[in-house]
Amino acid sequence: FLAHYGPLSDEPIRPGWRLLNYNGGDIVIKKEAGIRLTLEDFPDLHRLTGKSLLVSDGRQPLALNSRVGVAMMWGILDFFARRPEQPHAEIRFALTPEGLIARHEAHFDIERFGADYAYVLEAPGLGTLITECFNAATAEVVMRGRAAFPGYAQGKMVNAIKLLTNFIDGLPRDESPERTEGHQGFYHPVMTTGSVHEASALILIRDFGFESFEVRKSRLRAMAEDYEHYGEGTCTIEFVPEYENMGRVLSRSSRVIKTAMRACRSKGVTPEASSLRGTTDGARLTAKGVPCPAFFTGSLFKEAGAYYETLPVHFLEKTQSILIELAIESAGLKTLS
Repeated sequence: FLAHYGPLSDEPIRPGWRLLNYNGGDIVIKKEAGIRLTLEDFPDLHRLTGKSLLVSDGRQPLALNSRVGVAMMWGILDFFARRPEQPHAEIRFALTPEGLIARHEAHFDIERFGADYAYVLEAPGLGTLITECFNAATAEVVMRGRAAFPGYAQGKMVNAIKLLTNFIDGLPRDESPERTEGHQGFYHPVMTTGSVHEASALILIRDFGFESFEVRKSRLRAMAEDYEHYGEGTCTIEFVPEYENMGRVLSRSSRVIKTAMRACRSKGVTPEASSLRGTTDGARLTAKGVPCPAFFTGSLFKEAGAYYETLPVHFLEKTQSILIELAIESAGLKTLS
């Protein structure tokens, strides 16, 4: 199992949370900022009436990614320490500063971790298993122009800024983050810099399919070639790989998913394999040979913003019981396929 323990910081750690017995109605998180959980915006709240909830105290976000996984790990350790006679798979735990693998996966020692497969504790909800994510790369597009004195630039100047603007305008309008959903991929310009002489852009490329991902890169290469009539090398593109869809590897390691789903059902939770329009630390471990889907933590509403994140205590308890059952069921796992 992997979990985050939050960013490294010299700042003192404050609790940042409060426990309340929810009796219905809206929940005020930060009154002066207008942050509240309302039944209108969060209709699932009514299902939590009569339950204990962890919510932000308004001073800082709840930051469950940095807390819940660690708490569940200690619960698993305590359970098996009190029951040494209970058979279970060999269990390894890893704690990472949040985002460590996303930025510096080379620092994660897979051999020392020593796991054949793993689960990263960071998915939302109860029963969600993230088994698929985007293929991702960044394209750096560089456009080179020719500067000239503006008053006498006719037939001489080639404005790199205008060429780059034209390149970006040539991207498919319906294949952008704001116009796609589900398994649809996109192009996403995130930064531009430049002058008349040279201009550049960073464009994120995302797609679930491996072949369609390569088609997206080929399309950008073809667009760059359209500028060759201005001169050789007017437009160049460099692709930087970021991460790949872990679904391909996990499909060959189906027992990693099936065992987790069986553990869910044994505790009365209906599991759901889900795709993530982004990535998880598990994607990089999966690419390096350790199948690692993202496992749910029970948290809710984080997609609305960090301060809205909520943890029903009974979801936490249920998730931990499922993880314990998963460790027990994994004792007899002989193959991952």
